[in-house]
Amino acid sequence: MRLFFLLLAAAWVLPGETPAKKETVQTPFGPAVRQTPAEPAPQRRPDLSAIRVEEKGDTFTFRRKTPFGESVWTRKRSELTAFDREVLAARDARAAQPPPQQPAPGAPKR
Repeated sequence: MRLFFLLLAAAWVLPGETPAKKETVQTPFGPAVRQTPAEPAPQRRPDLSAIRVEEKGDTFTFRRKTPFGESVWTRKRSELTAFDREVLAARDARAAQPPPQQPAPGAPKR
């Protein structure tokens, strides 16, 4: 019976498809074939421009809008994580950029 399920699981691999590495794992219900991906998907970088930072003395308050409401966290300057420092660096880089040039009122549009 176990051999039948093992063959059934192996039949799900389509012909011509290069499957990932396979390993047989013992489960409470018998052996099972597990496929491990050859290469993990790269992690997506979060949009740092969507995070607002408020500085009050030695404390930073970070705010990010999510589909479930606003996510808020507070850190002291001495307790900043690597992600928090990255957000602050992105904020400082945005502040250092000159604002985009606005055309003068009444100027012809291109």
